[in-house]
Amino acid sequence: REQLLSLARKNTVREFETSFIRPDGTVVDTLITVYPVLDEDRELKFLEGNLTDITEKKLAAKELHNLRRHLSRIIDSMPSVLMGVDTQGMVTLWNKTAEQNTGLTAEEVKGKYLAEVFPQMSTEMDKISLSIRTGEVLQDKKRAMLSENGACPEDITIFPLIGEDINGAVIRIDDVTKECELEQQLNHSRKMDAIGQLAGGIAHDFNNVLGAIIGAAELLQSPDAGLDSEASELVDMILQAGTRAADLTAKLLAFGRKGKITTSVVDIHEIIDNTVSILASTLDKIITISVHKEAAVHTIVGDASGLHNALINMGINASHAMPDGGSITISTGNVYLDNTYCENSSFEIEPGEYVEIQMRDTGCGIPRENIRKIFEPFFTTSEQESGTGLGLAAVYGTVQDHQGSISVYSEEGRGSVFKILLPCSYEEADAVQINPDVVTGSGKILLVDDEELIRTTGKLMLEKMGYTVLLAENGRSAVELFKQIYKEIDLVVMDMVMPEMNGGDAFEEMRRIDPACKVIISSGFSRSRNIDELKSIGLSGFIQKPFRNSKLSQFLAEVLSS
Repeated sequence: REQLLSLARKNTVREFETSFIRPDGTVVDTLITVYPVLDEDRELKFLEGNLTDITEKKLAAKELHNLRRHLSRIIDSMPSVLMGVDTQGMVTLWNKTAEQNTGLTAEEVKGKYLAEVFPQMSTEMDKISLSIRTGEVLQDKKRAMLSENGACPEDITIFPLIGEDINGAVIRIDDVTKECELEQQLNHSRKMDAIGQLAGGIAHDFNNVLGAIIGAAELLQSPDAGLDSEASELVDMILQAGTRAADLTAKLLAFGRKGKITTSVVDIHEIIDNTVSILASTLDKIITISVHKEAAVHTIVGDASGLHNALINMGINASHAMPDGGSITISTGNVYLDNTYCENSSFEIEPGEYVEIQMRDTGCGIPRENIRKIFEPFFTTSEQESGTGLGLAAVYGTVQDHQGSISVYSEEGRGSVFKILLPCSYEEADAVQINPDVVTGSGKILLVDDEELIRTTGKLMLEKMGYTVLLAENGRSAVELFKQIYKEIDLVVMDMVMPEMNGGDAFEEMRRIDPACKVIISSGFSRSRNIDELKSIGLSGFIQKPFRNSKLSQFLAEVLSS
C-alpha cells in the first residue's frame, strides 16, 4: 500500500515483487508492475497495474544460485590449484587452494591480467593462448611455480572452456612430489635388481673357482700330504684368502638374492647380543656400544647366520664413519605396518606386526647425494683399505630375503640411523646348532659338475671322507650313468647350472628311474631353479658353494642316514 501511494505521488512506473498465499496454502511469487494514468492536465487520474506469476522463475533462480554455490565449494575444496582466465588473459577464477599457495585472494586478482598478478605464469601465457585458439588440452611440467625454493615438481594442465565458442581456459596445477618420489623408488628398485643380477652371476662363477681352491687347500692340510712347516704356512694363507674371497661372494649373493638361506625361528635379541659381543672385541675401544631391547615380540622366521652377518656389517660400516671415536646404539621395538605403508614401500612387504631394529651412530653422516647409492655393491665412501663396498649391499639383500625393509636417515656431521623392519613370528626360537668337525662315511657317490677343477678336488675330498666316487661332467651324462648302475649309487651330488642338462632336469630324470634316489644340489646360487619346488618332489637337500669339508661331510652324513 505504501509503495502504491508513493508511486501515485511520483507519477512513475514501478515494479516490485511480493508473495501471496492461495486458499490451498501454497505461496505464489508475483511481479507487480504499476504505472500512473494521467488526465489532460497531466494529473494523476488513477493507477493501473498487472500481476505476473514468477514462482517458477524464482525457483529456477534459487536452484541456479545453489548450483553455483555448490560448484564453488567443489572448486574451493579441490587440492589442485585452479586458475581461470578469459580470452584476454584476465583472471575469472581463483580457488582457495590457489589463495593458499600464492598468498593472493580471489578479490585481489579477479579482473586483472594473470601474468601481472602471478608472474610465475608469464611463461605459460603462450600455451594458454594456444589452448584457447585450438581447443586442445595442453600439459607441462615445472619446478618453480608454487614452491618458494622451486624444489617441488608440479604438473600444469590447461583446459580450454568450450561451449558455443571458446571463452577462456582453466589452468590446473598439481604438486606431484609424492608421485615423483614413488617413481624414483621404483627406478631405484629396478636398478638394484639389475645390479643384483650382474653381481649374483659374477659370484656364481667365482664360487666355482673358489670351491676348487678351498677344497685343494684343505686336502693339502691333511697329514697325508706330508708338507713341511713352510709349505703348510703357505697353504694356510691360501685357505685364509680363499675363505675371505668366499665371504665377499657371499655378500654379492646376498645382495643379488641368489644365495640359499636356511630359515628357522630365531630370537633377534640373541642375535644382537652375539653381534655386540663380536663388535666390542673387534672395533676400536674409542667406540662405545649400547643396546636398548624394547621389542615385546622379538622372534622372526629367518636365517640366523645371515642376520648376524648383516648386523656386523652395519656395525663395521658405522665404525668407519667414526675414526675419532663415537657411539653405536642398537635398539629394538615393535611396529604395525598397515596397507597404506606397505603399498607405498619400495620393498615387497605385507601388513602386520614387525620387529624394528635401529642402529644409530654419531659419525660423520652421509651426504644427501650418496643416500640412494649406499646399498649398491662396490659403492663406498671409506678409504680404499677400509672397505669393499659390499657390506651394506649384503645387508640390503638379506633384508629382502626376509620379506623386510631397510631405510636410512642421515645428516652430515650428526650421524646416521639405519632402520630394519622384519615380520614377527610368535613361535619359540630354535636352538642354535653347532657344526662338528669332518664326519667320515661310506657308500658310493656320483659327483656331477661341469667344472673339471670341482670334479677333481671334490673326488679327492669325498674319498678322504671314506666314500667311493664316480664322476660325470653334465646332467645328461649323469643320467645315462645313473640308468646303468642306479642300484649301486647311494647318493648323487650335482651342480645346478650345467650345459646340455641342468641339475634340476637331471634330478627329475633320475627320479623317474629310481623314485627313492637321494640327490643333493650344489651351486654357486640357487636362482636358476626353485629349490623348494625340487624339495617338494623329493630333493634331499641343497648346499651352497663354496663349502668347507666339515660342512659337506656333516650334510652327507645327515642325508645318507635319513
